[in-house]
Amino acid sequence: MTVTPLRPTNRGTSVHALLADGTTVLIRPAGPRDLDALRTLFAGLSPESARMRFFASGSGPGQAAAQRLSRPDPDRIALLAIACRGMDDEAGGSEAAGESEAAGEEIIGEAEAWRLNNSDTAEVGFTVAEGRRGRGVGTLLLEHLADAARAQGIRRFVAETLSDNVAMKRVIASAGLKHATGYEHSGTVFHDIDLDEDDAYLDVLADREFRASAASLEPLFRPRSIAVIGAGRQIGGVGRAILDHLIESGFDSNTESSPSASPTANTGSDSPSPSSSPNTSTKANQDSHSKAEPTPAPTHHLYAVNPAADAIAGVPCARSIAALPRPVDLAVLALPADALVGAAIACGRHGVRALVVVTSAVPAATSAALKAVSRRYGMRLVGPNCLGVAAFGDGGAFDAAFDATFAAHAPRAGAVGIAVQSGGVGIAVLERLAALGMGASSFVSLGDKADVSGNDLLAWWAADAGTRMVLLHLESFGNPRKFARYARRVARTKPVLIVEAGRSEAGSRAAASHTAAAVTPAVTRRALFRQAGVIATRSTGELVETAALLDAQPLPAGRRVAVVSNAGGVGVLAADACVEAGLTVAEFGDGLRQRLQALLGPGAAVANPVDAGAGAGADALREAVAAVCASGEVDAVLVLPVPTALADLRSTLADGPLPGPVPLALVRVDQGIGLDFLTTGAGERIPVYAGAPGAARALGHAADYAEWLRGPRGRTPRLPGIRSDDAARIVSRYLDAHPDGGWLPPDRAADLLACYGIACARLVLARNEHTAVAAAGVWDGPVVLKAYWPELVHKSDVDGVLLGLSGEADVRAGWRLLTRRFGDRLAGVVVQETANKGVELLVGVDSDPVFGPLVGFGVGGTDTELIGGHRFALTPLTDLDADRLLAEPRAARLLAGYRGRPGADAGAVREVLARLARLAAEQPCVAEAEINPLIATPEGAVAADFRIRVEPRAAHDPYLRRLR
Repeated sequence: MTVTPLRPTNRGTSVHALLADGTTVLIRPAGPRDLDALRTLFAGLSPESARMRFFASGSGPGQAAAQRLSRPDPDRIALLAIACRGMDDEAGGSEAAGESEAAGEEIIGEAEAWRLNNSDTAEVGFTVAEGRRGRGVGTLLLEHLADAARAQGIRRFVAETLSDNVAMKRVIASAGLKHATGYEHSGTVFHDIDLDEDDAYLDVLADREFRASAASLEPLFRPRSIAVIGAGRQIGGVGRAILDHLIESGFDSNTESSPSASPTANTGSDSPSPSSSPNTSTKANQDSHSKAEPTPAPTHHLYAVNPAADAIAGVPCARSIAALPRPVDLAVLALPADALVGAAIACGRHGVRALVVVTSAVPAATSAALKAVSRRYGMRLVGPNCLGVAAFGDGGAFDAAFDATFAAHAPRAGAVGIAVQSGGVGIAVLERLAALGMGASSFVSLGDKADVSGNDLLAWWAADAGTRMVLLHLESFGNPRKFARYARRVARTKPVLIVEAGRSEAGSRAAASHTAAAVTPAVTRRALFRQAGVIATRSTGELVETAALLDAQPLPAGRRVAVVSNAGGVGVLAADACVEAGLTVAEFGDGLRQRLQALLGPGAAVANPVDAGAGAGADALREAVAAVCASGEVDAVLVLPVPTALADLRSTLADGPLPGPVPLALVRVDQGIGLDFLTTGAGERIPVYAGAPGAARALGHAADYAEWLRGPRGRTPRLPGIRSDDAARIVSRYLDAHPDGGWLPPDRAADLLACYGIACARLVLARNEHTAVAAAGVWDGPVVLKAYWPELVHKSDVDGVLLGLSGEADVRAGWRLLTRRFGDRLAGVVVQETANKGVELLVGVDSDPVFGPLVGFGVGGTDTELIGGHRFALTPLTDLDADRLLAEPRAARLLAGYRGRPGADAGAVREVLARLARLAAEQPCVAEAEINPLIATPEGAVAADFRIRVEPRAAHDPYLRRLR
């Protein structure tokens, strides 16, 4: 098999990634500058390791390998794993910030793949340095090597190992790729590895990345030591506020004496901390007990860094970062923007493992430099421009509660993981939760998100037993497809709620395809959230309302809701609110209505909504609610007790047991009081809402989430007959001729669709009348003529389509008509066979550079914009996603057969959706693709008209392990 080189991609460029223990390494291609470092790597191998790698002893094979790897070769991919300076918790050396990246680099692993006989197969080999094994270096290199190989058209790896090379066999077996092994009598093992990225492989990747990401955040959420850099001597200022909050949260309870002063060091004009008391074990209080019995070794250490003090608020203060007595897990930087990069370098050299930068108004260049320094020293970075971080441990070793924020009030401890980009939103969410008696397991203000992102935090909370729910406010997504995969995993065990920021659109952008015109950021986000099981709310108020219900009540088993009140008017309004929230106001059966009538008397309205009447007492109203809950006819109950002399909210439910297994929500009809909880005598909590719409929205979100949890997990279908390399060549050749991109000619678009097994009505792009006549004679029956020039968007709008042309005379007349109508604009005429009549559908893709391809589906034809009702889903498109698209009501009715018209093969349409999604996912340069109409019949589905736009884009795998 001959393989044509593909277009260049950004695969194989330098990226940072996390090892299994959470430490950071740099993965980059090998080059001439690496010769000496490679020689050092191979020279450091033990004789046994050298034998495993090269099947020979002595230094010669290693030195030859160093020469080979450092020499550019178009048929060889060579990647290196470079140790970041802080990956062993040691000071990072003395390099200045401006020194070259290669200075002092240590290569801890290498991987190479060389193509065999110009085929789609490559042989691979790996080396991991002595003392660096068992941390996932080889596995990480294999992932990146496979990604780079796919971009070069390589589909298989083969590897030859000695039978006793257990480490290499373990790396291959645990990679998650399909593989087979074969043995020879010489004791050599041959491995055959399929590089296809199926769902099983992506799940294994996600497992590894979850563990690595969570491990990397250990120093952020469970630090053994914290330093506040820039804490002031006087009360006031951000740094001092954070230091005071850390003291108040008790993190300094085991702090040690000042690192740079005697026990009686002057603290300057610093005022005592409000939390300092005779029982607080701070430096100031320890001064008077210098002769006391020795205390146990400290568990946690808190420091300040200020060049003008030896202690601040009783906390030991170092004059510089270098003067800190030990490496620090977490450093909080509250410094002017121009001092941040130097401080970050000093932190890296001192062994700091995580940074929180609270400084605001940080220039973009400074933020980029902070990220670069953090990568260089293997530190995780939160911020800049953030409120800070807080966490509440479970009491394990080195697991202490701490508040490193400058919010006015300390976060309340609880079981909710909270991440926000806006500090103001974070404060609002924390205060609303605290008012309800709910709190945070951990809180992160992400700010400008230079490094740590929502994806990292999802990985942490997935493993954190103290987190039962996740609340997010994210204004942007660095890697949305990875977010969707992560959120889906977390949501299977813990609700994930998000404020849907950026919903509004000034107007649809100009776009050539109907699919692209319908796509907005809001549409894309909603598709992402829906597929991932994320509960998307429209405001922080709605976020907290939904969180309160999920925290206190069980999930509903369905969408049937009952509304019970003692005033008919409010019950009707509540029923309307439930319908608007996507719930169904259930129709009661005869038995339940008779039971309610007996409880409430002949004057009560016992249909749903239930109006018990103003004369109903608390006991009767409570028994009515209990009867509805126990009936099995509803999945949730909304209760609206209007205060009367006979019944009010508290007397209705607080004094009795919780009436059944379905979720309950109460609505307080008297105004002026916000969301709250009512606690029953049994200690159960029922959320109490200020209005019916808030309660209904919360129940609606809970029903959506429960329905998603009950549903099966979709799988990406395996599609035979895909010719990915041929498709890539079609796109590459067009972009070679049109570097800025554009719309593929119709015949090239048909060829591209054919590479993915999508049937198209046969066509020829004729450049002259003779060719048009000859092409029309190829097919039996009438043909269609379509005007063509690259900029033509909607041919029907300009009378550019001629239907039902039979015979040479008709075709010649049609050609001449189009030539007269469009003149010099006409670049050609498409001559196409007439497709059979059937259901006209629209199938399209709009590929967002950030979110990836979004697949659209709905009714097609010339009136598609008027009909509307399209549905969207992000790739990868699972079988369940495709089924949800096909369930679009208008299209579903047509496919089933509408008003006597024949239906169509829904399975064939489903397969077209899957194949077009695969095309968009594999060909990142495809920016838009649309089939309109796709003619669906009982025999199958054929693309009758289609357009594909390509543009130059760098390819990258959204699921590959890499730091942003």
